Amino acid sequence: MTYSVMFLHLKVRQSFSKELGSFRHITTTKMDELDETQLKDMVESLKQQLDFPREKTSTSIPELVKWIEGKMPEDPFLNPELLKSNPWMESGKCVVI
Repeated sequence: MTYSVMFLHLKVRQSFSKELGSFRHITTTKMDELDETQLKDMVESLKQQLDFPREKTSTSIPELVKWIEGKMPEDPFLNPELLKSNPWMESGKCVVI
């Protein structure tokens, strides 16, 4: 890999880790720069992430599909009759001035 591709790959991994709320992007050199309160905050955050309830996708995906299918009759984009009763929908066509 070229240097720019490796740098981009590293940046993507860092931003992905930050979005997940993890601290994997902090290197050992940065860990040495953190003070005690920051390290305690980091440990507390990791404990909260560990305690976060998780669900298996094998159970959550069928529930999501069932919910989506239950809401389909209420969706105005799938049910044109509901789209007509939308007060925010423009009733007229474009007007040439």
